[in-house]
Amino acid sequence: MALEALIRVRQEASFHKRSGDVICIKLKEHADWGKEEVKFHQAVPWFDEKLESKMRREWLETGIFPVAVTPYKIDEKFYLKYRKKTYEKSILKTRSYKYFDINELTEEIRQNIISDNVVEDLNHIDLDKIKTCIKTKTEEEISLEFEKNKKMALGEI
Repeated sequence: MALEALIRVRQEASFHKRSGDVICIKLKEHADWGKEEVKFHQAVPWFDEKLESKMRREWLETGIFPVAVTPYKIDEKFYLKYRKKTYEKSILKTRSYKYFDINELTEEIRQNIISDNVVEDLNHIDLDKIKTCIKTKTEEEISLEFEKNKKMALGEI
């Protein structure tokens, strides 16, 4: 068994969303996506044994099909000083420390994935190839993303 993730495919970076970010994950056997979801995002096979185990336990305990929404998101608090007062602010450190690297796929599949209104079925792709697309950001990448997110949140960009 496995999981299925819905990932963001838009190329342009925005404040909180980047191409390849994991939006949500479902158990593969319960992964039915709405028409609007797959219109602008891409469903991909996903492998994360720890998350899958947690989701299967939740399903057995509750009888409800679990959905992990932004499971790889990290928020970080920092303190902002303004007029002799200190304010606590929460900023998105990274929306998805694990992500799907679309650039690992062939040009044809990549173009289909990033096109709106095209639903690309990735089930025909070798699972080992899919696994090579699932990556984890380095601490440096997360740190750079966090610094950019802070600047954007503070209106410096």
